[in-house]
Amino acid sequence: MSLDRFIKSGSLGTRVNQNDKFGQLKVTIAKFYRVTGGTTQNRGVIPDIRFPSVYEMDFGESTELHALPWDEISPALFKPMDQVSPYIAKLRIKSQKRTAHDPEFQYLLEDIQHYKDSKSLTLNERKRKAERERLEAKRLRRINERRQRKGLKPLPKGAKIPSDEEAPDAFLRETERILADYISLSNPNGGTELAKTEKGRQATPEAKSQTAKVKEN
Repeated sequence: MSLDRFIKSGSLGTRVNQNDKFGQLKVTIAKFYRVTGGTTQNRGVIPDIRFPSVYEMDFGESTELHALPWDEISPALFKPMDQVSPYIAKLRIKSQKRTAHDPEFQYLLEDIQHYKDSKSLTLNERKRKAERERLEAKRLRRINERRQRKGLKPLPKGAKIPSDEEAPDAFLRETERILADYISLSNPNGGTELAKTEKGRQATPEAKSQTAKVKEN
């Protein structure tokens, strides 16, 4: 799982000092290969499930004119376990349905679109201040929407934002959910035990106390 693609540079370089006048010369001396024989050069590692990302365009070494091409060598001797591929399609569908209704992912999509639409940065002080105020208002709105989903009162404008009110890691949380889906699909009994564990955690005195505090607020 990835935002887009893991490392697209699969080469190893070293710098050779020329002199103070000409600086350094970068020389490629090796290339990395995976056990399947293919290199990560240019293509990176293509994820099975993609998350939204600002960096959907090509960038980095792979865009350079004389970047080394992708190639492959004889694979290493190993026995593929193939424990995940039978479930990839179902895992992808479950994740897509979940993230389509996840407010945090909707925030991410909103930010990505804003980034793509922003073609320039104004140097006008008045406009920059207005933009900063707009971003602060958006941040407060999202914080209050999260608080509302927790049953908490909204924070007024200008209030000090508690440190625990920052945006959660939506990618990490969804990755955990995908892992839980995989456990359920690949091992029904394991999935049942996982669900029981989660219910048990919610039933602990500490969890009940936290729930009571939320309701009181």
